[in-house]
Amino acid sequence: MGDDIAALLNYLEIPRADLVGHSFGGASAIRAGIRHPDKVRRLVVISSPYARSGWYPEEQKGMSQISASMAENMMQTPTGKLSKQWPEPQRSGIPSMESRTS
Repeated sequence: MGDDIAALLNYLEIPRADLVGHSFGGASAIRAGIRHPDKVRRLVVISSPYARSGWYPEEQKGMSQISASMAENMMQTPTGKLSKQWPEPQRSGIPSMESRTS
């Protein structure tokens, strides 16, 4: 995800940005800062550990039980059913990571 943030900044012709991320967004912002320090001017991370060891033991146990096998149950929830109606994202016009690195 950090590479995606850098790719978006490149596409939008933003040389450096202030990144703010919460939870998984914070982890993505950290990754962008590590992999692309030249693109990140300031980094604000909210409620996101930098490593699994930063989670409480209860969270570590719960997160270790999450797997792809949960996807079908999640698709039966109201949000999961509604998500089947959402259009696939259109990514045309944004260069892929492969085309930028080759």
